[in-house]
Amino acid sequence: MFPAALRLSGPAGAGNAPPPPATQLVPLVFVSVTRASSTGLIYVKIVNRAETPQAVHVSITGVSTIEAKGQSVAMSAANPADTNSITAPTKIVPVSTNIDGLGTGFTKTLPPYSITILQMRGR
Repeated sequence: MFPAALRLSGPAGAGNAPPPPATQLVPLVFVSVTRASSTGLIYVKIVNRAETPQAVHVSITGVSTIEAKGQSVAMSAANPADTNSITAPTKIVPVSTNIDGLGTGFTKTLPPYSITILQMRGR
């Protein structure tokens, strides 16, 4: 949705360097959606690799309705290099929250450097 330019290049030979590769666009937001047909639960998994919050509009097709209430499980970091360690074992932890305002179309703002899983019921 929000592309960023990424320049990839390999080692150059002495005096006979190949031209640099073309600039590639790498999205800042990745999304995957799955549905458990036996339960009607829909899982929207969204990764925001940007250093700023990203507002994304989610549109779900293939169901007539989505219940307004659902659940969000998110993990985020202040820096993409952050990790848990023995001295800081809970620096990055999943945070579960109940959410409202879901439907076949809604907007969700994602924290920087985050992974968010939205769970909702569709019919």
